[in-house]
Amino acid sequence: MGVDMDGLTTRQLSGWQVSLRLARMARPLLGWLIGSAFGRVVSQLSLLGIFALSGLALGVIAGGGSIGGPPADVGPVGYATAEMVTTAEYTPPSPIGNWVPLVSVLLGLALLRGLASYLEHFLGHFVAFRSLEMIRVRFFEALIPQAPFDARTLKTGDLLTTATKDIDRIEVYFAHTLVPLIGAVVVPCVTVGVAAGLVHPLMALVLGAGVVVTALVPLLGQSAGSRAGRALAQVRGEQGTYLVDTLQSAREIISYQQVDARIAGLRDSEVRLADALGVSGRVDGLRQSLVSMLPVITMLVLTVMGGYLFVTGTVGLPGVFACIAVAIPAHIPATAIEGFASELKLSFASARRVFAAMDRAPSIPASVQAVAPDEPRVLEVDHVTLGYSSNTDALVSVVQDVSFRVQPGQMVAVVGSSGSGKSTLAAALVRLMDACVGSVRLAGLDLRDWDVDALRDEVAIVRQREYLFAGSVRDNLLMAAPGATERDLLQACQWAGLCVDVQGNPVTPSAHGEARDALNSGEAVIGGVLGPSAFLIDLPKGLDTQVGPRATQISGGQKQRIALARALLRTQTLGIGRARILILDEATSDLDVDTQAVVTASIEAHAKAGGSTIVVAHRLSTIQDADEILVMENGRIVERGRHQELLDARGLYAQMWSAQME
Repeated sequence: MGVDMDGLTTRQLSGWQVSLRLARMARPLLGWLIGSAFGRVVSQLSLLGIFALSGLALGVIAGGGSIGGPPADVGPVGYATAEMVTTAEYTPPSPIGNWVPLVSVLLGLALLRGLASYLEHFLGHFVAFRSLEMIRVRFFEALIPQAPFDARTLKTGDLLTTATKDIDRIEVYFAHTLVPLIGAVVVPCVTVGVAAGLVHPLMALVLGAGVVVTALVPLLGQSAGSRAGRALAQVRGEQGTYLVDTLQSAREIISYQQVDARIAGLRDSEVRLADALGVSGRVDGLRQSLVSMLPVITMLVLTVMGGYLFVTGTVGLPGVFACIAVAIPAHIPATAIEGFASELKLSFASARRVFAAMDRAPSIPASVQAVAPDEPRVLEVDHVTLGYSSNTDALVSVVQDVSFRVQPGQMVAVVGSSGSGKSTLAAALVRLMDACVGSVRLAGLDLRDWDVDALRDEVAIVRQREYLFAGSVRDNLLMAAPGATERDLLQACQWAGLCVDVQGNPVTPSAHGEARDALNSGEAVIGGVLGPSAFLIDLPKGLDTQVGPRATQISGGQKQRIALARALLRTQTLGIGRARILILDEATSDLDVDTQAVVTASIEAHAKAGGSTIVVAHRLSTIQDADEILVMENGRIVERGRHQELLDARGLYAQMWSAQME
């Protein structure tokens, strides 16, 4: 749960606090927002003017006057009263007069309303979408330092829902909240003020009371509505996680005949969603019914009171008709509050989820010193314990009291059964997690004191399940070295075992030099044959081969080799990157023997260039030449030494070797 700048946990933020935080984020767009509010006020006042003038015209005609003609010089507001109309001495003027001025004014107000309405919506949505753009940028800027994410507290589907649907729902606040709220205050105040000054204070009081009550209706059931909004946001986030898991594991679901079970789980989430929507719907229905009735009730009260004031000679018919005519449109600004009130609850609930994700503390705190030393790149692991906090805040250790040292040019292998802590240890070496006890040092400096960007430049890691982005092989390789040339990319592919000779055979270590010479002479090609020493990339369209979503259009071995080529582009071995430490975490598990030989030769070349290599492996045949082999069991190093030394010791490593050889 994130912590807001005011010291409150993000989920405890009130609606006002959420509103203020959103408003602060949109501060650069304040001028555009004021323009939108101005357009809304002008649009609604124009509408009221149209109704008011129409009511006045009808009142004049009903009172015996004429449109555009001279008014009767009788009555309290210049028009005939009921008493005068009923006397024999009164002769009403002709209702036919010059309508042109009135029609011209009405058309002008209609045109003004249209232009102002366009201005309001254009600027309002410009502010809304520009604000969402700013929020998304800040959202991802806040997420980057939090990587890697803790799968125990943050689910991918839930985060995806927050980054898309939740941020989209915040649009309601910018496009349909601030500007309507300004209109709901300004327009009724102007209307009531004009009515009080030109008609009668009692008529203005009734009109104002109706508008105020309508504006207060959205406060009914606010607590229940807010709870329903939070429940809706939570259920939708859980649904996002459930659907992502279902789609990503579709093969397993079908293979294990779990289709019905997954559908049942989805139905269960739909039931909980329907329950939350039911609570919200009942509250919204009550408010909407009241909002629908109040303008009509106000109009009826104005009719009764206006009739009384007219009969008593206090107000003329034009004033009464004008007040009755504006009764319903005067409620439109206040009615708009109810229109966005229900959506605003969901918007605030989504905003709280967005802020909660943004306010999470980075999993890897930034260094205070932020330095990158110039000392030799000796990697030291000193009595390191790694783990995580359980639900009871007790430390659950995964790696315990591990120590070793890797000199430049050395290769150290880490082996052990699944769950022994090998991959967790590899993650600590690139500071994807920090040691609970002990320290990991590079060039004599604790990794926590390194500049994070400088540390990332020093280390290249390839995991067993490395992620490739949808796009071409070239796109994925250029992520590691955006400035790499075509020759650089081809060379990385060659060293990663992605190349074959003209007969279609892997470029083995014996042909490695010949293939490199072909590359340097310009004979290396993506397709076709240029000569006896030419080679090509073992992919349908070479570097332009599309890997597909989640690398579904290539094999597992090809995926591993592309990931390895991407990491090699960051190393100093190829003369492109600066990384002097290469970590392979089960990175060659899907490779055949010939391709593994090419990768082994590349690791040897990396060592000759002064680079260090840490290999996490299950296949012991791939690490026989390691300078030191660390054997892990239950999070601890139980054996260490070279290959033959460990075989002679007849311990766990010897047992693992014997089992694999058999």
